[in-house]
Amino acid sequence: RLAERFVAEPSVARRLTQMTDDAELTVRYQLAFSLGAVPGAARDDALARLAVRDGGDSWVRLAILSSVADRPGDAFRRLAGEPALRNSSHGHTLLATLATQIAAAGRKPDFAAVLDTIERFGERDRSLASAVLRAMVSKQPATVREQFAAASGPARQMLDKLLADARAAAGNLKRPEGERIDAVRTLALGRLEADRSLLAGLLNLRQPPAVQTAAVQTLGKFREPAVAGMLLDAWPGMGPQLRASATEVLLSRPTWVTAFLDAVEQGTVGRGDIDPS
Repeated sequence: RLAERFVAEPSVARRLTQMTDDAELTVRYQLAFSLGAVPGAARDDALARLAVRDGGDSWVRLAILSSVADRPGDAFRRLAGEPALRNSSHGHTLLATLATQIAAAGRKPDFAAVLDTIERFGERDRSLASAVLRAMVSKQPATVREQFAAASGPARQMLDKLLADARAAAGNLKRPEGERIDAVRTLALGRLEADRSLLAGLLNLRQPPAVQTAAVQTLGKFREPAVAGMLLDAWPGMGPQLRASATEVLLSRPTWVTAFLDAVEQGTVGRGDIDPS
């Protein structure tokens, strides 16, 4: 830890990157944090070695993730280059979590680095590629949707398959509820025009409440004015909790607020339907 303030000295930085084979786990754990102060690719090489050796420890994974915040795209590329990480459950967890952080930050170069990396995966790594994409979908800021929309080549093919699988699972009452909820959330990567009927059906009373809520939240990821009409059409069949979720979505964009207030004024939405909190 004391060495962190001296990493500008090449000899100190070099010594830190050489400590990945230390016999003590506590030393390697602290090293994973301290490496964050080391500039350049040598840091990522050292962190990759630690991830291979100790990545099964959730605390070490956390330390590694904390040390790549300034160049997460480069770190993802380097970590994914380790066959031992691509072929292990803890490696999948580490890469998926890093992809989630990259998606949440929304920086295009890092996002592009992830897509470029998974495009190079072989057939045996397709499950990892899907896990990474699903992890990135979980955040879904507007920048993520825009960058997914611009994807091409193998990445586009993987995304199209992810959406096709999501459409098949989302409306299937026989699939496990948790699986359906994940599928509904994935639909936010597509176009509202393509999935409008499916999402409208998921607001139906026949659907489990959690699936209905996921559909409302997914509609909130889009920007089209039509979203307000879809939610207001389904409003009469909504329970109190679902109406609260729908209200939150309707108040999140100016055009939807106008439609919502018009519905209240016209009596389509009762004033007593709105939770004052």
